[in-house]
Amino acid sequence: MLGSKTPKEGIEVTATATITRYVHPERRHLIDPCASLERDLHLDPIDLAGIACDLDEALGIEISDAAIEAWRTVGDVEGVARLASGPVFHGRNV
Repeated sequence: MLGSKTPKEGIEVTATATITRYVHPERRHLIDPCASLERDLHLDPIDLAGIACDLDEALGIEISDAAIEAWRTVGDVEGVARLASGPVFHGRNV
């Protein structure tokens, strides 16, 4: 699934692709690491919970509620996904 990308790049692609599924097609051009999940992409808490569940399943991790509540930008989501690739992620509050 990750192809020739490094694990870090593959995880970021997975996070961005997951976010993209929740963003209205007319707003997808705004997706970049600095984009506000709420203001720019119009995502609500239900969308963020769905993104977290999808990432949990895709990456085999568990993202804490505190981590989800701290998400403000696409980069924040990518950061949590990157941490997930580390062997000590489980049980950490990000």
